[in-house]
This record gives sequence, C-alpha cells and structure tokens, in this order.
Amino acid sequence: MPVNTFRMWLMGILFTLLTSGVNQVFDMRCTTLSHLIHKPFNQYFLDPSIFVTGIFVQLVCLPLGQALAAILSTKRFNTFGYIWSLNPGPFSIKEHVCVTVMVNCTSGGVYSNYITLTQHVFYGQTTPMGLQILLALGSQILGFCLGGLLRQFVVWPSSMIWPAVLGNCALFNTLHKHYDKRDHHKRFFWIAVTGSFVWYWVPGYLFRGLSIFNWVCWIAPNNVIINTLFGMNTGLGMSALTFDWGIISALGNPLFTPVCCISLFFRLSFHTEPFPVVVANERRGWIPSYVLVHCTSSLL
Repeated sequence: MPVNTFRMWLMGILFTLLTSGVNQVFDMRCTTLSHLIHKPFNQYFLDPSIFVTGIFVQLVCLPLGQALAAILSTKRFNTFGYIWSLNPGPFSIKEHVCVTVMVNCTSGGVYSNYITLTQHVFYGQTTPMGLQILLALGSQILGFCLGGLLRQFVVWPSSMIWPAVLGNCALFNTLHKHYDKRDHHKRFFWIAVTGSFVWYWVPGYLFRGLSIFNWVCWIAPNNVIINTLFGMNTGLGMSALTFDWGIISALGNPLFTPVCCISLFFRLSFHTEPFPVVVANERRGWIPSYVLVHCTSSLL
C-alpha cells in the first residue's frame, strides 16, 4: 500500500499551508487577547473564532485524492536509483492518514505568537523577526522531540489512546470501507451533514438566542440575584443551555472527553478543593502556599 507518494506530499503541504494560515489569521478575531482589548466578554461566545479543523480536511482530501489517482500519469521515474511515480495506484488510507496528521499538527497555529503579541500590545516592545522565527521553531519542534524521546512509553504501547483521535479513526475506516458503496453509513453521514448545515442558520442567524438559551434570566432580566446565579456572562450559569453546536465545540468537543476526567473535580483528585468550579482566568494568588507545596509534592 503506497504511503510516501507525490499525492500525499502535494495535498499535505497544500492543506497545511492553507489551514495554518487561515487559522492563525482568524485566531486574532476573537481570542482571549483580542476580547480583552476590543470586545466585551459576551462576544467571545456569540462570535466564536473561525477555525478550520482536521475533520474538514479529512473529508475534503478523500475525493481530491481519488481525483488525483484518476488523472495523474502512471509513468515511472528513476531518480538516483529510486523508482517512483506520480500515480502509484489507488488513493490509500495511509496517504489519507498522513495528510490528516500533517494538518492536525499545524492547524492549531503557533502558540509562541502570543508571547510576541503580548510584548507588543501590553508592553510596547518590538521583537526582531529572527527571534520570532527561532522562538516559533523551537517551541514547535520541542513537542516532536519529547514525543520521540518518550515514544516507547506514550506512542508504541497500544493502550496509550488519545480520546480525540478515536473520531478520526472511525471516520477513516468508514470512508475507505464504504466509499464506493451505497449503504446506511454513507446515507446517515450525508443526512447528518445536511441537517447540521440547515440547522446552523437557525441559532447562528435567525434566532441567536438559541446559542445561549438562558430562559431564566429572560423572566427577570433586572434581578441581580437571578443574574448572579443563572447568568452566562456575569453569573454562575446554572441554567446553561445551548442549541448551537458551534458554541459547544468552541469550548472543546464533549464527544471525545472521557467522563472520568469530569468526575475528577468532585472526587477531589489532585487536591481540587481550593479551586473554583468555573473560573474565566487562572487565579492562584489567593491559594495558601502550603496547598501548592502539598499538591506539588504529592504529584512528584
């Protein structure tokens, strides 16, 4: 089954440049930094940032790979003894996985940009371009280096499962196993895509109150106690309800989050009792020093 092919590198580099560039530019539209400077807090939820995910590329590159397999030449070339071809055969699932992995590794953008942005916006400091490039490369490559050093512990064992990858794996198997067949998997997929596209216009454009359906505060909008308990922006959000999947996925996809992770707080695991249930920013200044020392020593 071909893997290191011209099609894989062409689509991988193309989608990597597009997704990383689009996400990095539009990330400034509504991030924590931008909403602190220009936007109120409620706009962070009502106007989530535009983000191209790996699932989108995973769906798009399959028909594109099938098209390249149909139109590219099958002529073989000999380059320094290495025989290769633009079209070694049908588009394989391994090529598909490689393209998706390349996109997922870069779609999140470069986190070190927040360092230079913070220096520029809050402190008025200018960072040389060379330092920005080296900082970005160093911070990005550091993760790959740690993954390579710890691969026998976190990569090779089959029990080391990352929950967010399970959705991609199921989609890979479904697409390549049933791509040329008409069955209930494909029918259900297109029904779900069409339904989600149509429904998005309701909370996203026609009635935006469904995005944050805070019906309790609608009853008494001027009551301070009710807004403190049930308010989404200035309260505890005890009546949190939304019909917009964009709002849910903006805070993290709940389909891939294990229930045991949510129950850690209520089990007081890792000494979570000094921390609030919900907080917008990290506030550790009020925690006694002996609690931090005790937590650190217990983890080590």
